[in-house]
Amino acid sequence: MASGINTITNNPRYVNNATDFRLQPDSPCINAGVNRGWMEGALDYYGNRRIDTFRKTVDIGAYEYLCPGTVFIGH
Repeated sequence: MASGINTITNNPRYVNNATDFRLQPDSPCINAGVNRGWMEGALDYYGNRRIDTFRKTVDIGAYEYLCPGTVFIGH
C-alpha cells in the first residue's frame, strides 16, 4: 500500500465493508483528506458538502462523516 500524507493503512472502519461505505465515528478517514479547490461547494454521494462548515477538512471516501443527530438546513 502507498505511504505518504493523507494515506491510511488501517481499516477505514466502514459501517459495513460489503454494502455501506459510510464512515464509523472512529474511522481514520475522518478529516484525513486533502482539500482541493474543486471541493468548495461540491457535494458527497448523499448530497452533503465535501468540506463541511464545522470541520473544514474533507474526509477520505465518497461520504462525509456526519455526527449522529447533525441537522443541516440547506446546502
